[in-house]
Amino acid sequence: MSNFYYFSKTRLKFVEIKNFNKKFLISVGISTLLLTSLLFGGFYFINSIMNSDSEIANLKYENKNLTKKIKELVVLYEKLNLDLADLSKTNDDLRIAANLPPVPAEEKLFGTGGNSFENIPKLISSNSDIDVDKVSNYIESIQSKFEFERRNYLNISKKLKENQKLFAALPAIKPSNGTFGSHGFGMRFHPVLGYTRMHEGVDIITDVGTPVKASGSGSIEFVGYRNGLGLCIELDHGFGYRTVYGHLSSVNVKVGDKIKRAQIIAKTGNTGLSSGPHLHYEVIYNGVKQNPMDFIFDDFIAFEPSLKK
Repeated sequence: MSNFYYFSKTRLKFVEIKNFNKKFLISVGISTLLLTSLLFGGFYFINSIMNSDSEIANLKYENKNLTKKIKELVVLYEKLNLDLADLSKTNDDLRIAANLPPVPAEEKLFGTGGNSFENIPKLISSNSDIDVDKVSNYIESIQSKFEFERRNYLNISKKLKENQKLFAALPAIKPSNGTFGSHGFGMRFHPVLGYTRMHEGVDIITDVGTPVKASGSGSIEFVGYRNGLGLCIELDHGFGYRTVYGHLSSVNVKVGDKIKRAQIIAKTGNTGLSSGPHLHYEVIYNGVKQNPMDFIFDDFIAFEPSLKK
């Protein structure tokens, strides 16, 4: 193995380098390690910078797409807002049809959050940034409007169902075939008693045995004889309405029976204080006798309920 020397200026002679190979290898190893560390450290540093820029670019791209989608969502909610305005107008008309009072403007404003968004076009302009808080408030206002109109619709639906029951109960048809007597509802000279007194109903002149129909749906409240009315029936229609059918010859119902409009409940007769065969008919509302002619619809056609075989 060759020996390695170096010239020493202090000693003025060549000096042998002992263990040169070992020292050389160590030096090369250390230098290689330092260089490798420097290279990898630089690589990771530069890579981290490049990755950071890439992530920022990705975030900007995602933010741009998200902004676009939010603007598209706001456009859809704006269309929904217009549809809700039409629905609100329809509900207002339905409330009138259902005999419900209109919703006051103050209640509508309170029920829908009371917010007005007149700058929606600016909010979704392609040149403007999205104000997330404004968008969130706008969406909440649409949701409040939807919930308000939903409750409004449920109230209308409930009222319409009640009205259906009311319409079925109203004493709206002429209860028997025949001719109305010349002396209707009001003060009249009683043909049997011989003096003037209140006539609390109307008379329908007809032969004995003519079918008597319920003028509205309800339940039988009374069947029997009552003062000058003779054999009579009182029908409770609900909603404050009652009807009385007097001077009957026979009945085919009993107390508690549920009756449908136009169902035959009796036959006309001449019982009680009566000057001849006829049906005495009364309408009572909240305990007060009413003129039955105010409730009879001339163009109302009622059919007798068909019997199931």
